[in-house]
Amino acid sequence: MEKIKRQVNNALHYYNEKNTYALQQQLYELYLNFNRVGGGKYIINYPNKDELAECFTMMLRYDWINDRDIREVWAENGFYCIIEYITEHARTPLEKATAGLDLFIHLCEAKDALNTKIQSILNRAIVLRNPIFQDHYLNNNACYLIDQFLYLSAKLARPLLLINQDFLSNNYRNEFNRILANESIEKQSSPYHILEKAKFISAVIEAVLKDM
Repeated sequence: MEKIKRQVNNALHYYNEKNTYALQQQLYELYLNFNRVGGGKYIINYPNKDELAECFTMMLRYDWINDRDIREVWAENGFYCIIEYITEHARTPLEKATAGLDLFIHLCEAKDALNTKIQSILNRAIVLRNPIFQDHYLNNNACYLIDQFLYLSAKLARPLLLINQDFLSNNYRNEFNRILANESIEKQSSPYHILEKAKFISAVIEAVLKDM
């Protein structure tokens, strides 16, 4: 675990230094810890899941492999980490807002790669008439659910953006404004219920990690 912590810290350092080559190499070495039998336990047991989630987001952004299946793994692992952090570790308003920003950026990078897993979970939940997903009984669409998660993350992150717009780079700003302008989302499902859906999907991903 100490090696993984060191690799995570190195990756965040190289990102801040804008050293893309060193960052990609460090992210590759970090990923090798998880891409093996029993690797899921390191993700589940990693203490600073917000930082690990940032690394999975960077794997998607600075992808050196361009493999669809691997991108799906990175997207799912990052989603699990940040939802786990939001629900179990973020206590203060600042921590929740920062976590919301991390989730928003992750979803921007991961939404295409998350689509398959989320659609699979949604299909099963609707067949079983899971009440958490009641508003999806007629609208069984992973993209719509991901939009709900984007809306939740934007609502959480909004206090940071009111303080300083630079917390969000220009390439994400249009998506941020688009999703907050979609008033129909909260009419269908409140932020609390959206978070319940996110926790459900995170739990499914955690089960997969345990079985690795």
